[in-house]
Amino acid sequence: MDTMLPNGPLQVVFSFDTTGSMSGAIAEVRGRISDMLQRLQSDIPGVTTAVVAHGDYQDAKRAYVTKHIDFTDNLPQLVDFVTNVGNTMGSTDALAAYDAVLRLVRTILTWRTGSQRVLVLIGDTIPHEPDSPLNTEHIDWEEETKLLAEMGVRIYAVQVDTDAKATKFFRTLANETGGSHLKLSQFSTLCDVIMAICYREKGTEFLQNWEAEVRSRDDRKPLHRDLDGVFGTLRPGDFDASATDVSMETTPVKANRAAREVVGTAGKTSHEMAAAKVAPVKMRSKVQRSKKPKTKSFVKKSNDIPSFRKMIREKVPNTNFRFNNLMWSSWKLAVVPKGLEVASGQWRDCLGGIARARADSLVDGHKKGQAAVMLEMAVQTRAGARRHVVWGRVRPLSTSGLSVTRLLASREVRLQVEKVVRDGCRVWVRVAVLSRRQPVAEVRRQLVTVYDYAWGSLKTGCVRDVWVSKGKSSPTIQIAGSSP
Repeated sequence: MDTMLPNGPLQVVFSFDTTGSMSGAIAEVRGRISDMLQRLQSDIPGVTTAVVAHGDYQDAKRAYVTKHIDFTDNLPQLVDFVTNVGNTMGSTDALAAYDAVLRLVRTILTWRTGSQRVLVLIGDTIPHEPDSPLNTEHIDWEEETKLLAEMGVRIYAVQVDTDAKATKFFRTLANETGGSHLKLSQFSTLCDVIMAICYREKGTEFLQNWEAEVRSRDDRKPLHRDLDGVFGTLRPGDFDASATDVSMETTPVKANRAAREVVGTAGKTSHEMAAAKVAPVKMRSKVQRSKKPKTKSFVKKSNDIPSFRKMIREKVPNTNFRFNNLMWSSWKLAVVPKGLEVASGQWRDCLGGIARARADSLVDGHKKGQAAVMLEMAVQTRAGARRHVVWGRVRPLSTSGLSVTRLLASREVRLQVEKVVRDGCRVWVRVAVLSRRQPVAEVRRQLVTVYDYAWGSLKTGCVRDVWVSKGKSSPTIQIAGSSP
């Protein structure tokens, strides 16, 4: 058996059945493959991906039995393969060449010594037996599965159907390799499931963050029951190496209390440690409870905020930000160290002369129908570098408008900005105006309930390139890698 390291580089194979009944699987992934792989490569340094597409043996002359791209981190090559690989027709016996896929994964793909090895096999039927006339190489899928297990390859068997024979096949794949058998009722959740599997392999905290992000993505709809079940099986405390099935009808249980603690932190980087801030989501129980009398409230409280710790704002891409649909301004450079060259415009000294602040208004005084603004601040360590979102608030909009100078009047903001400016960083601001028709109090509540901003609590966290100390008494900021 090959030697695998607990924190070795992650190697993931995605295997897609492209026959008629399963053509929707790879079609679903095609539209999101680029974003998926970029996100995984950003969150899981060193990850490499292989992709296998397959039909059945009867497709050999009219299309292909298997096609694959070996492990790589070359995003354009992976996207090109998934985009251009064609579909297959399958066979008259409704079987597929899963047996050929297992052998290909074992003998042809380039596995690295010491890597964490994962096969995500997606399908809906069963393979050929060794004595099948079409299986000319007499491949025994059960033997191939055992050999993969000896290599340390964990199989996540994703079944998009409820056929009993297929269920036995997919369950065996998972049981033999210490993986998990996951059942889906439709293809629309497939990309989220693939991401969840990868994050589960990387670490508990990564899966917890992803679950929290998925659950908060659409505040108007409950989580699809497929995803509810998948997270229930992959979540720490519920995960079983014997690969217990998770069906669409399964009622999820609450996460084990021990799963709330950050695990496996030894030897991890500051980036990995920063991801460990979201605990498992408390699941709804079917136990009947006595109803309490309703009380009146002037603010309609939404039921869309699950019971989990706040999501780390700097870890959430803007495309998944809950308030992304607001009319946001562009990011505006707001405060810079004195002596730093900036584009033309009105600037004035601030913070005791150590910095310069934008003098013009961020937003004009309120007009009819306008009530408040949502603001976000970001820190940039150098020109052209990434902006790290560190602060967010909802504030009333006065008739005189809002300027950077007024923001710096807040001690909460001023102390933090002063420290980052002393370290040579730039501060950016963006604004979204809320109308009177929007429930301002509810928007404010959701912002502070869902998101954890680096400049918003009494903890210390890593904001990518920047270490931010979030204490009232001695807020400090240091470039990552410098001495504290």
